[in-house]
Amino acid sequence: MRAVAVALAFSWLALPLQAEHLPFKYLSSLDARWGAAEIVCTATVSAVIPTGALPIIEGATVREYLVSADVDRVFKGNWAEQKITFRWLGMYVPDGIVSYIGPPTGDFQSNTRYLLFLGNEAAPEVVTPVFQTAIRLTLSGTASEYMHVIAPGASTDNSALAAEMVAAIYAEPSTQRDSAEYFGHIGELLGGTVAAHTFETFYIDGDPTLRVVAAKMASQWSHHDPVIDKHALRVLLGVAADSSAPEFSRSEASLYLAEMHVQKARPYAEAIVLEARDSSAREFALRALVRLGTRSSEAALEHALNDPVLTNQFLAAYALQRIECRTSLDENMFRRDSQEVIATWESHASDPATKPPCKTFGR
Repeated sequence: MRAVAVALAFSWLALPLQAEHLPFKYLSSLDARWGAAEIVCTATVSAVIPTGALPIIEGATVREYLVSADVDRVFKGNWAEQKITFRWLGMYVPDGIVSYIGPPTGDFQSNTRYLLFLGNEAAPEVVTPVFQTAIRLTLSGTASEYMHVIAPGASTDNSALAAEMVAAIYAEPSTQRDSAEYFGHIGELLGGTVAAHTFETFYIDGDPTLRVVAAKMASQWSHHDPVIDKHALRVLLGVAADSSAPEFSRSEASLYLAEMHVQKARPYAEAIVLEARDSSAREFALRALVRLGTRSSEAALEHALNDPVLTNQFLAAYALQRIECRTSLDENMFRRDSQEVIATWESHASDPATKPPCKTFGR
């Protein structure tokens, strides 16, 4: 999900999550997009032209565009021409700006190559308006450089598309590397241990962010293969322990290890809580300590009681209560009485011989 600034009274924003039919249904997986499409192809967009039409679909006004593209490979359907023009319906923004948080929206750019999912083969159009289905790729021919990293076991077409996703991961801008979306597409294309072994090829990359995502995805697709999981844990622990790695990569590795109940991650999470400048990194590390924290973690947690971010203060108090009291702390209650909760835990920290403040606050 991503935030987009738009101006529209989107009364239909709930529809994509509820409707069982197109057009306003967000297709989050590659498999769902493939199933809805009559044409699946890779193509480079040459022009995006607004027609000026403002059709109304399910009560929502949308803006119509015609997108022209040069096709280089067809994976589904009978399209035989090198060029294709398809209809795209984008968001209509009459005036003003409001905040919209929802499924990612479509955005076609000229001179950009995509994996397209189109319906209505006689008069092609995107399978759903507004919401994103196309997957951005690199230049045609780039993927061939990465075919060697695709583990054997998948069909020719799926292996070729997986190589496209690998090429996209390695492409500039490097910010693409911190997204798991391409890895998820590779998982859908290759499946199971074939995907997991493909993800393992990223372990030698110099980018720790990329190694963390690859290791997480390998573990998720391994079907509990002990060898794959062991390799993934080694990579994640290596990043978590690397003080030169980006703070968020270290904290993300620590959190995922905590979710897997790997106690070796605990001291790394404690160090991130104490040292990280990035509040999101501290948050992930605190979430790890909620799962893994012991009494040896209390110095870091007591330090985090004074974190400038309220969420992090809550996570620190929550972890302390779990460790000392074996009970949970209600977030709404904490927000009402945060100063009292923090003060009582700080008082206990100054005199550990006293009884921990395990009472329920605000009642």
